[in-house]
This record gives sequence, C-alpha cells and structure tokens, in this order.
Amino acid sequence: MDMEDPKFHVGQVFDNKQLFKLAVDNYAVKWGKDIQWVKQDATRMRVKCRAENCQWMLFASKVEAGDDSLVMKTMGHEHTCGRTFYHKKATLGFLARKYADFLRLNKRMTVEEFREKVHSELNVNITVAQVYKTFMKAKIIIHGSYKEQYKRLWDYCDELLKCNPGSTVYMETELDENIGRERFQRLYVC
Repeated sequence: MDMEDPKFHVGQVFDNKQLFKLAVDNYAVKWGKDIQWVKQDATRMRVKCRAENCQWMLFASKVEAGDDSLVMKTMGHEHTCGRTFYHKKATLGFLARKYADFLRLNKRMTVEEFREKVHSELNVNITVAQVYKTFMKAKIIIHGSYKEQYKRLWDYCDELLKCNPGSTVYMETELDENIGRERFQRLYVC
C-alpha cells in the first residue's frame, strides 16, 4: 500500500493497528477530511467522518486472536463533505515524521519555505509556531534526544577502556542548578 496516497477496500489486510491508523491519518490529511476514531480497542478499530451528513466510515478487526494484523471489514459511502484546510490530524508529530528525511537533507529550509511546501503537498495551513515545533521534533527524530545521548556517555567511556587496555578514562560532570540536571564538562583519556 502506498502510504502517501492510501486507497482502501474491503478485505484489505494491515500488518498491525499502527499501520492502519497511519494509513487513515495520511488519507485524512491528504484529502482534507476531518475524521474521528469511534472505536479503538484490542480487536477492532472504527473511524468515521465528522461532517454532519457524510456517511464515510471504515471498520477493521483482527484476523485471528494471536495475530496482530487487521482486515478491513466494512466501508461506508464516499465522502460527501468538503475539504478542510486546518487539519487536526496534521499534528506536529505527523509532520515531523513525514518530513524528517526531507529536513535532514535541507538544513537551511526557512519557515516560509516549509509552510509553502506543506501547503502545496498536503493542502494544510500551519502556523509559524507549528513550523518551529515541527523542526524541533524532526531534529529529535533525526539525531535522538539529548537525554538519550547523554546516557550513552558512560557506554562511550566503557568502550574506550575496552579498546585501550591499561588506559584511564575520567569523565567530569557538573550539576546545572537552573534545570537540576548534570552537564557533561570534560572527558580525559590517559
């Protein structure tokens, strides 16, 4: 299935609930539809259009008890509603995941250029604040969080000792009182 432009049909199988949800969210953003998850439990998922007279809906349930895959059981009629340009499914996380690779390759992308790109590709209007927050989330996706990287400093020291037997590794940190967190200062290898 093309996740950029998902098409649904009865009998379609999804490997897990997350893929089904991602496909539905991508569909909703691409076509500007305001959808609502009606049911999400261990075995079934149902989504419908929020528009008043629109009968569009999807229902999928698990194939077997021990299997994670879902099969599409029911589809409602085609959408009879119009497009929305301020979309609830175009969240910061959605945009950061969708454009992480693009932003990694285009580090000098300006806020306005990114807003225009999102609008031209998804027909969604986003604010300047949303762009900045999307950039920050994409950086975390690309580089990882600083907390996780800081935790790896001790692994780095251990690796230095393994690769250089007989050497000494000394790491110095200090507590940042403003935020109550240790900060890395120096690493000595002798």
